[in-house]
Order: sequence, then structure tokens, then C-alpha cells
Amino acid sequence: MAQKNVLRYVILGLLSKQECAGYDIKKLFEGEIGDFWSSNHSQIYPELKKMEDAGLITSRTEIVGTKLEKRFYQIAEAGRCALKEWQQEPLGPLLPSKDEFAMKLYL
Repeated sequence: MAQKNVLRYVILGLLSKQECAGYDIKKLFEGEIGDFWSSNHSQIYPELKKMEDAGLITSRTEIVGTKLEKRFYQIAEAGRCALKEWQQEPLGPLLPSKDEFAMKLYL
């Protein structure tokens, strides 16, 4: 069975809460959600493009400052449906992680 692209659903979940630029999503991975999921800009931006091409998200461009163009992404209805379906799927077997903190806590 092919492995699901979980990054897609993480991004959809973030966009279901608020409109974000790619930079904002990258910052969320570096901070708020970085303790339990990681991704970098070389994965995020291509995924945003694929998701927009698939109709899961839409975007708008805004001029910030005098000439910086910033693209903001919003979840589309198809994206909301895909996110809901993914959230309702049963989890597969969880793979063990090498979490030093959890091991020290256990011991």
C-alpha cells in the first residue's frame, strides 16, 4: 500500500484555521507544530503548488510594502472534504520513534 502524503493534510489543516502565506506555514513548522511534525520550504512550496493545481486550495497575491508580492493560500471546499476524509480514516500501525525524552521519562 502506498504511503499517504501526510504533509498535504497537515497544510490543509493549517489552512482550515486561517489563510497563510507559504512563509507563515514554514514558520508554523519551525515553531508551533515543529515538536511533532517537521517539514521545510523545499517540501512546502511544491506541495502548495500541487494542492492548488488539484483544486484543494486557492490563492491570492497581495503587494506587501512597496513591491513585495506575497501569495496567500486558502482552503477550498474540495480541500475541506479531503481533510475531513483523512481525519476519519483509521490510523495504520504506529512506528516506534527514537525519542530520547520519552525514553528517559520511561526509565
